[in-house]
Amino acid sequence: MPTTPDSLTASPSTDAVRPGPIRRLYDWTLNWADRPGGVWALFVLAFAESSFFPIPPDVLLMALSLGRPKRALWFATVTMLGSVAGGVAGYYIGLGLFEQVARPVHEWYAAIDTSVLVGDLYR
Repeated sequence: MPTTPDSLTASPSTDAVRPGPIRRLYDWTLNWADRPGGVWALFVLAFAESSFFPIPPDVLLMALSLGRPKRALWFATVTMLGSVAGGVAGYYIGLGLFEQVARPVHEWYAAIDTSVLVGDLYR
């Protein structure tokens, strides 16, 4: 049997490494680019990212914009509106629900000390 570049690659096995949680979130996000609700997903992702979610909407924004370049400014506008709305929601979470909602998020990110330092510098 002749040796070809394809025959030199490893065949799929049960020992394949499963992608980590961030990579799975990234893949899930890109999957929305092929769905009819992709624009709504973009808005929700931008909203969530500006207040608590660790995956930025840029991945989906790029996928949608490359798929439909004439609508790229619309997609950017949807992202901006979602981000601003999420920022307002995040502000009110911090203002009224800090102890119940924001403190556990800060603790999860191990950012309490940094948050206090930024607040002190701001004052």
